[in-house]
Amino acid sequence: MLLRENIQIKPFDANRNVLQVDENRHFLLNQATSDLVEILSSSTNLMEAHRSFNTVFNHSLSYGAFTDLIDHKLGGYRILKKDAITLKPGIKNTYLKLKLPLLNARIAQLLSLPLQPFFKPRVFWFSIAVISLFLVGMVFGFAWPQLSQVNYLTLLFLIYPTMLIHELGHIAACAKAKLKHGGIGFGFYFVLPVMYAEITNIWMGSKEQRIIANLGGIFAELLYAGVLGIIYLLFQSEVCLFACISISTFVLWEFNPFVRFDGYWLLSDITNTPNLVVRSKRVLLNVFSKTTFLNWKANRFKISASPQAIFLFGYGLINSFFILLLLGYTFITYQKEIIQFPVSLYQILLKISRWDLAIQDVNGALLSILLFYILSIRYLIIQYKSLIK
Repeated sequence: MLLRENIQIKPFDANRNVLQVDENRHFLLNQATSDLVEILSSSTNLMEAHRSFNTVFNHSLSYGAFTDLIDHKLGGYRILKKDAITLKPGIKNTYLKLKLPLLNARIAQLLSLPLQPFFKPRVFWFSIAVISLFLVGMVFGFAWPQLSQVNYLTLLFLIYPTMLIHELGHIAACAKAKLKHGGIGFGFYFVLPVMYAEITNIWMGSKEQRIIANLGGIFAELLYAGVLGIIYLLFQSEVCLFACISISTFVLWEFNPFVRFDGYWLLSDITNTPNLVVRSKRVLLNVFSKTTFLNWKANRFKISASPQAIFLFGYGLINSFFILLLLGYTFITYQKEIIQFPVSLYQILLKISRWDLAIQDVNGALLSILLFYILSIRYLIIQYKSLIK
């Protein structure tokens, strides 16, 4: 056997296939490379694979050139059983930090059982449409209660479970599609505490299954908000109305495609563009590295690109603008606090060392300013590296 065990390959779109090496490593292959993988999978030794390759591709490639081709195309990716190439790094999950597992795959699947019936495709699309219409009516048909009118602890008790419910929605979608999934954990996205579900294996599903899985978290939140809305209609519970409208409103933010929330993964799947941010940055850097003042002055700059390249360029441009807009808004809103931030950070660290930190010491403004510093420094580093290249 020439390939490692448990290697799987499935169609991704009309021109590409997805290859699964393990639960966390997936690669997109063109048809020629996919055929090469199939030849290696069905061959018992390299001599047999060499003969099959020349027959299938109608070539007369020498044995040495064939082995070099295998090393070039597949070496270093944990695909070959005997791999002489140094392991090549994949695209790492750099946006989640300090990941801490909370629920294993079995417990997560058990908890997701009540949600799974909703993820049959026809049921899912009908349900999400009906629930969305109901919640639009709740948001625009009722006035928000004043926060002073509701019990704050009860409100927190109703809203905070949405983080877990959201991730259970992703797990339920994978389970219903009979795709292997992992558990649920906790981590940090920049400075924001978030929960996550291990559903990397969704790449082995169809396009519709991937879209449903990525919408699974939002759907679970909408379903929960719908239940709270019904409770309000039945019992006139102001706290349930407040929670229902709050959750429904926050879902709109989760559709944002410029941060790695569900909207980002949804856009990635709709356009069949994995690693959307990375690929858009490459296109953006490539365009601007070739677009100089002299190009414009000599009238030699021409737009000649595929629709996908134009989409990636537009996405990268808007994404960069979105980040700059966020930085600008934070700077205008918190000018004084940004200047005083080093002192504020020192005081917080001092309180932590004394075990004297209160909840009010870590407020939204402080987190916004910390995010401003992280994004600014990161943006400057990226620009510096691009200039060096």
